[in-house]
Parts: sequence; C-alpha cells; structure tokens
Amino acid sequence: MARCRPAAPAAALPSPPLPLLLRPPRPPHRCPAALPRPATNQQQRGLAPSQKHRQRRRPGAWPQRRPSPLHAAADAAEAEAAAAAAEPSASGAPAASTSAAAAAPGPGGAAAAGARQEGVRSFDLRLPDAATATAGLGDLDETQLEQQAQARLLCCSLRRLARCFGGGRLDWGFSRLGAPFPEGVSLHSLAETLSPAHFDVSPRKAFAGVALAAAAIAAGCWWQAYMHSICPAWQQVLCWLAIGTGYFGAFQSAVDCARFCFWPQRPLVQDVIGAALMAPALVPYEGWRLQQFNHLLRPNMLWQDSPLWHPLTAPDLAPLPAWRRALLRLANATPLRFLARGLAGWAASWDGLDLRRHPPAARPWVVLSWAVPAGFAALVLPALLAGGGLERLVGWWLAPWLVFNAWQGLVAVAERTAPHIPFVEEGYEYDHGQAVVNGTVNLGLPRWLEALVGGANLGLPRMMSISIPRYNLRPAYEELKAKLGPYLTEADLLSPRLLLNLSTRWLIWDPKRRGYVRFDDLEAGAESEAARAAAAEDGPGPAPQAAAA
Repeated sequence: MARCRPAAPAAALPSPPLPLLLRPPRPPHRCPAALPRPATNQQQRGLAPSQKHRQRRRPGAWPQRRPSPLHAAADAAEAEAAAAAAEPSASGAPAASTSAAAAAPGPGGAAAAGARQEGVRSFDLRLPDAATATAGLGDLDETQLEQQAQARLLCCSLRRLARCFGGGRLDWGFSRLGAPFPEGVSLHSLAETLSPAHFDVSPRKAFAGVALAAAAIAAGCWWQAYMHSICPAWQQVLCWLAIGTGYFGAFQSAVDCARFCFWPQRPLVQDVIGAALMAPALVPYEGWRLQQFNHLLRPNMLWQDSPLWHPLTAPDLAPLPAWRRALLRLANATPLRFLARGLAGWAASWDGLDLRRHPPAARPWVVLSWAVPAGFAALVLPALLAGGGLERLVGWWLAPWLVFNAWQGLVAVAERTAPHIPFVEEGYEYDHGQAVVNGTVNLGLPRWLEALVGGANLGLPRMMSISIPRYNLRPAYEELKAKLGPYLTEADLLSPRLLLNLSTRWLIWDPKRRGYVRFDDLEAGAESEAARAAAAEDGPGPAPQAAAA
C-alpha cells in the first residue's frame, strides 16, 4: 500500500530549490487515522508476531551473501567425498571388512582406523579450472567483487613489504634500476636529438620562478613577524622550512644564471642577478660556477669530482686520528649527513680564498664575487640583529640557511649515491657517458614541490646540456626517459627507505672493494689489518697458540 502524501495547492508556483543548509526541516509525515497503516514486513510474509525474533539478525552479524565459486566447488567436493564414503557401507561385505579391520587388535586394525580417520579429515579438494572460475566472477555481486579487490590489494602490499624488508634490490629504495649504458656514446650527440623547444629561453618564465620562490620566502617571514613572540614552535619550524625551501628554488635561478641560460641576451644583467641571488646563501658566484662546471666535466670521477658530489673515501679516513673519525661518523652516519654535505659544498665554493686556482684574467671577477656575499653578511645580518634581535636573525636567516644547505646536500647525495653507481679514477675505465646516464639517480618529487625547488631533482637534463633552463627540465627529462628508459635509475627523493640507506648504509666509498662500506666495517678492516701486521712482525711462533684458542 502506498503511503499518503500531502497534496500541494493548485495555485502554488514551483519555487527554486534552496540550498541544503537553508531548507526548513521537513515535518514528520503522518497518515490519517481513517486509512489503515501499511503492513509490516513480517505481516507481508505471513509470520506471526511471536516469530519476529526468528527473522531478526544478531547485532553486529554480517548479512548472508551468496558463496563464491571456490566455496561452491569446495562444498561439492565435500559432498562427493561423503557420498563415496557412504557407498561401501551400503553393501555388507566392505562394511563388515572395514568394521572388522577397525575392531581387530594389532597393528593392522589400528593402521586401517588411522587411515579412515585421516581420509575423513583431509578429503581431496578438486578446484575448478580457470575457465570455470573466470566465468563464475560474473555471478558475484558488487560487495564480493569489492572484497576480492581489497584482498588482492592487501596481498600486493604484503609482497612489497616482504621484498622491501626481506632483501632484494627493492630494499635499496629505488623504483627503477638502469642497465649498463653502452660505452663510447657521446653526450653531445644525445643532446642534439632533443627537441629544440627545450632550449628556448623565456625571461618571463624565468622571473616567474623567482617570484614563486620569493612568495614562499615572504609568506614565512610575514607569519613569523605577525605572530612574533606567541608563534608556536611547530609553526616556526614550518616557517623555516618554507623560507629555506623557497630560497633553494631561488638558488636554482642563480644556477641558471651561472650556466648562461637565465637571460643570455643580457649577460651582464644575468651575472648581476645570479650574484644577488647567491648572496643570501653566502656563496660566491664565480666559485660556484667553477664547482658546477667541474662536476659537469668529471661526474663520478674519483678524487676529481667537486666536493658537493664526492663521497668520503676509505684512504682519506685511514690516517685521521680517532677523534676526527668519531666526529665524521656523527656528521655522516646520521641524517646530519645531508647538512654536512651541503656545508662542505658551501665551503668548497670559496676555494680557500686562493686566487691561484683561477686564471689571471678572471681574478677581478672572482674577487668581486667574494665581495658580494661578504657585503651581505656585513650589512644585512647586522640589520636583522638590530631590528628584531637574535630571534629575527635566527628565524629569518640562520635556520632557513641551514634548511637550504640540507636541501643542497640531500639532492647532491641522493643524485650520486647508489650501490650500483661506481666512482672510477681517471683513466681507461672511466666513461663519461656511463657516468652521466648510469651515474645519475633521477629523483621524484610532488609536482608542486618540484616547481617550488626549480626542478633541482631532475639532474639528467642538467648534465646533458647547460643550455636547458629550469622550466624546461621536466619536458626534457620526459623525452630522455622515452629514449633512454632502460638505462635510467629512478627513485622517490622522499622515500623513507632511500633516506635511511643514504644516512646509514652507503657512507664511505672503498676503492679496493669498489663499493660502499660503513664506519664499523672500515674499523673492523683496519683492526684485522693491524692484527695481521702484528702477527707478521712477531713471526710464526704465536700462530699455533692463536689457532688453539
């Protein structure tokens, strides 16, 4: 029986629907007393009120669903096994022999009884073939299909966790490992195959990247100034991260200036912009350009690559005293490794204030590039200290400067560090194409973060050519990935497994082993070598005693 509804007046005009939050509450609907109430479900089924409890479902119990094809096959196999067991008992002789064997004493009867019980407990389950099981999927409802999809997803996740923590290459933290690149391939020939659109320079896009970084820096500084002394600690940390990350993106525009792809039509203005953008990081413009070009010419070259990308080596640590090794272990065997590597690159950009490393014609520009960050430190930092005190100096410059150096070291370490990426000495074994294609880990970041940091995670296009600006790195990398996909190594920069390995496992490069070792392995090797040397000096006398012990 249909429920009665209140009739609308004939003269009423349809009104536009109101939003859900502005609609008046609907009054409770009640049928007139003259009309009989609709029958309940139990009355429609013909059940008495005393039988309602039989139809009610237990609270918390799952509703009954149709069994899956595998369950139906299992039930059918069980029924067949039960029927096969009941057939011998229908005839007299087999049943008597079976009962006699069960009742007879001795090992024969006990064996027969055990075999019968075992046969009852574990029957032969015959599963349907693939075609039958696939055809049965059409009979499942949406709930069962969703449950099966969730089960498959859970199994895939468990397999990934097992491979991640149980060994294999996936526990390194990389999403793809590249195959060895052919020897003797010129990078210049590869760069010529790229689309000319990747080399187009747009001053508008270049300044838009600077504006985006400046907006992040301004937002962090404004929030700290607005909240002042009542700003919580976690908000201060977020502001430091925003300012440091934004400045790291602005620094990539300065790198474009050093690579002559920011505004090549105005070289003098380009150099002025680059020096001004590097001044807050206290990085000299010409010194950084020298370190960058040295890295482009000698990537992954042992003893020759720039300090920002070069790892610690076992021969360098062997002659150091114990306290220096302990200090290096604290700075490199913990997450502080990224900050320490960034600070090492910052110190190397000053070249030890040694003009002899530069040609005579470039020395005036080198001195000028040293003067710009020195002037920033002499003018801006005291102004921050005088205007807002130590809190302003730390919140607006020191803490973001450390965040910037941590970003710098993290990208440099993750881009060049992997167990399958060697550092080779200069000579016949070194191949520049393999060092660039196989030796560069292409890092992934969320697109918004990649835009903020200026594509610093895309190192392969930067290594291919110095003429690709930051806003064309992503399309250039996609084209290189389509051409060199099997040879590329990829990883997520924010992967916890990758960060853990970078800060605890792949620490020291050992040229003898041609691989990375830990501080403990290095110390154990040094102790064993010292023991061997002492045993050789003592002679063959203590050898039997040591063997007996």
